[in-house]
Parts: sequence; structure tokens; C-alpha cells
Amino acid sequence: DGEVEASVFDRYRTPLYKEASYKPYIIAAMIFLAKSKDPAAALQALEDRAQKRKFC
Repeated sequence: DGEVEASVFDRYRTPLYKEASYKPYIIAAMIFLAKSKDPAAALQALEDRAQKRKFC
């Protein structure tokens, strides 16, 4: 008894999940922009350090 029939939800399930997968990056970018007075300079400083990143 939902607002959308199950067949409609199933049709858009994959695109919906793909769209939702970007949200952590968007949230992180918003936090970065809120905490930095000059985001462009902060990003440039990160790039200038040229520090290798560790991935698990």
C-alpha cells in the first residue's frame, strides 16, 4: 500500500542506488567548503604537498 507500485520502484532501483552512492562525496565537499575560508587555496596546498595517499 505504498505511493509507488513495486514494478515502478524495481524499474528505477539501479539508477536510484547509483545516484545515492555519490552522496558521501557531496557531503564531504560541503563540509570541506564550510570549514575552509579559502577552499581553492586549501585544495592547492593539498596538491602542492604531493603526499602519496594510503588506501586500505
